[in-house]
Amino acid sequence: MKDKIRKLFKFAVVIAGAFLLFRAYEEINHTVLITNLSTGLLFLAAMIAAELSQVNLGKYRVSSEFGLLYSMIFIFHYQIALIIKVISAFLSEIYYRVKNGNDKEIVSMSLFNTSQYVLSFLSGIYSYMALKKYLYNPYQNVILTEILIQGIAIFCYYFTNMVLVNTYLLLDSRKFEKGEIIRLALVDLSSYFALVPGGILIVLFNNLFKNFIGLFLGFFIYFLIVYIYRLYFDLVSLNGELTALYDLGVSFISTLNKEDLIKKLMNAIKILVPWDVIVLFLYKEGRLIPEAFEGVISAPVPGKEGQELLWKVFYSGKGEIIKDLSKCKGCTKYFGDGKRSSALLVPLVNKDDKFGVLMVGSRRKGIYKEKHLKIISIISHQAAAAMTNVHLFLETKEMAITDSLTKLYNRRYLFSEFKKISGRENNKEEISIIIFDIDYFKQINDEYGHLIGDEILKKVAMCIKNNVRENDIVCRYGGEEFVVLLPNMGCEEAFKVAERIRKIIERTEMAKSEDGLGIYVTVSAGVSSISVEDDMERFLKKADEALLFGAKRMGRNRVVNFKNIDMPL
Repeated sequence: MKDKIRKLFKFAVVIAGAFLLFRAYEEINHTVLITNLSTGLLFLAAMIAAELSQVNLGKYRVSSEFGLLYSMIFIFHYQIALIIKVISAFLSEIYYRVKNGNDKEIVSMSLFNTSQYVLSFLSGIYSYMALKKYLYNPYQNVILTEILIQGIAIFCYYFTNMVLVNTYLLLDSRKFEKGEIIRLALVDLSSYFALVPGGILIVLFNNLFKNFIGLFLGFFIYFLIVYIYRLYFDLVSLNGELTALYDLGVSFISTLNKEDLIKKLMNAIKILVPWDVIVLFLYKEGRLIPEAFEGVISAPVPGKEGQELLWKVFYSGKGEIIKDLSKCKGCTKYFGDGKRSSALLVPLVNKDDKFGVLMVGSRRKGIYKEKHLKIISIISHQAAAAMTNVHLFLETKEMAITDSLTKLYNRRYLFSEFKKISGRENNKEEISIIIFDIDYFKQINDEYGHLIGDEILKKVAMCIKNNVRENDIVCRYGGEEFVVLLPNMGCEEAFKVAERIRKIIERTEMAKSEDGLGIYVTVSAGVSSISVEDDMERFLKKADEALLFGAKRMGRNRVVNFKNIDMPL
């Protein structure tokens, strides 16, 4: 539906632009047109040169021709200025679209952009004529009145242009970052402040010399202003890149969360290079998985067999620039909807650590240069170094709360989790605990040795872990003792869980002796249940008493509930 509205909007703009252009052409005095033909051709050449001197702002371009258009209005009739503007705009649009590989809509989009210039131009002209008619007063300050009228007319041109362009972009499902439209609108507006004075100078020199010398002098000064304007934005862009790289490096150092790190990486890329799509692939279990993406990707991400280019970059550790995706085997299918015409691929590598591949794609052919590859490579290297830090942090954190042998949580984690559960606001849930103890474990160690003993500990730990709920907390409490914390579970249900696990352990072969015989063990267990308002130490003590004075005293290989034991005097 949205695509139909977009096409209808584009068609309406083209029809309106063509109609108004035809009306303007009918009003041209052909004698005046022929008389000013040489001057008009000179302006046409200058307009095309200005169109090709656009300021590049990543995904968008800011035109440098408005000052010339302004001067033509006061040198010729506005209809002639409009015709020259239309010809230069259409030829420039064709040139850019052929250059950037946007072949599918080359004519229709060129017509649309030219038509929106017609509508913008005439909105400014008609505003100027209407204001001139109603506001001009020879008895008031003529200069100030003229400046006011021209300022309003220029704003009407600018506003109409912005509305038409951004309406189309929104209907085209373009994704804008927060404040991006406002930022681009302000940059576009700044071009009017920079270029209109240049247009005024062209008019003054033309009126002063009344020949080509005046025009050439005016053009020289105008294009000098354009050059300074572009140089200013190049410096602003360079300063932004350096600042972003510095800020990114600082923020990466302080980031120990993987999700935050990925978010910062994606945001930095959006600032530093042109993009229509960004995909971060991370290496997981022998595959490159799309972990995060920005932009529109209509085609599904292929399996490993469709990732040859990604694997090449991943294993080589070197980034690649693809200037034309249509000439890259499998690339157009892989990188999305076929509209993207170029791409950057950079590995995320830090020394021997390989984390994945970063892909940035653009609809414009040949947009990526060595400069962009270097920038993305720097960012990717910083991100990979930060990912190494994140992994080390997580490993250290894991070591602090887990048992190195069984990989279960340790008693420190058990107490901290109970504190979290009991600290929940208005939490009155019942919680149960089970303590398992391997029967005669010292004798097993003495008979078979500590290596077999360790193997048995790991196997018992796995049996317990695999037979409780995902949110239950399983810990190695010390030696041959294991504790299971069961949130939101009553004592009777916990008893059934413990009994089921006891039976599974009893019939599971835990290891083999030197002569190849299977080694089996049994466990005893104590169960206790309390409210989360109770104390953890007393909680454990009850379960331990159920284990020692219940299960152990009654002959082992059994589960005993604390409520059912007779405590010794």
